[in-house]
Amino acid sequence: MPDINRLGPTQNDRIAASGQNQVAKTLDIYDSEMLKIEEVLQAIQARRGSKQRQDLGDFDLFIRESFHKIGFIVDVKWYESNIPDVKIPDIEIVGRVDEHFVFDRDRRRYLAAHRLLRGLLASRWEDAAAVEGRPRRRLYELTGEGARVAETARAGADAYRPRVAAEPA
Repeated sequence: MPDINRLGPTQNDRIAASGQNQVAKTLDIYDSEMLKIEEVLQAIQARRGSKQRQDLGDFDLFIRESFHKIGFIVDVKWYESNIPDVKIPDIEIVGRVDEHFVFDRDRRRYLAAHRLLRGLLASRWEDAAAVEGRPRRRLYELTGEGARVAETARAGADAYRPRVAAEPA
């Protein structure tokens, strides 16, 4: 059973162990991870909203394990509320379970481009015979709809192309 105080070293622990100065770091998070975080927060809210009395240690463990399952390490601090015997959790995401995780900004661009171009491009993998010792390439071509959109865009761009004067005024 995991220690309820920690399910792994925090980002601050890793920075302190490396001898670096502690500097607040922003964690990059993908949109798909934000959806998972929202689901965890809804589960926490549902459990917190139940009329059943909660054991603070069990609830703390539930929070930490829920975030750990989706790949995040959290610090949980408990604060007194205006209601007697009711504490409020303050949850801070401080790191990732996979300490070797590298946020891939190109993945974010790829996903945005993929959604934007859906239906406009068709793709296929290059023939294995054409590879010659390198990884196969993904080949793309315009679909019929993509060709129509490209032609419309090209015609619109021609209409708004800036005119350059032959000589300065």
